[in-house]
Amino acid sequence: MDNPITVASAKEIPLGQSKLFDVCGKIIALFHTPEGWFAIDDRCSHRGGPLSEGKLERGCVTCPWHQAQFDLVSGHCLSNPKLSSLKTYQVILSGEMVQIRW
Repeated sequence: MDNPITVASAKEIPLGQSKLFDVCGKIIALFHTPEGWFAIDDRCSHRGGPLSEGKLERGCVTCPWHQAQFDLVSGHCLSNPKLSSLKTYQVILSGEMVQIRW
């Protein structure tokens, strides 16, 4: 789908926080970091842990279940290259609204 979908107001997600969204049946984690806004599939490719509940640090998120680390830009697993990469989504700020293009 090429059209952006509005998922939140920027005010809803403070810096350093995340929020979980169901976008047309796809579960996506949205992160507000010092480096910017990022969206990635919510389920860790190791055992399906909820990345939206993970720890954010320097452009990556750590799965709360088994500490797999994923780059928020590329979706690559930094801690174990054998794990599948996750899909990332372009985030667009339109005024105060946060949109995801997927």
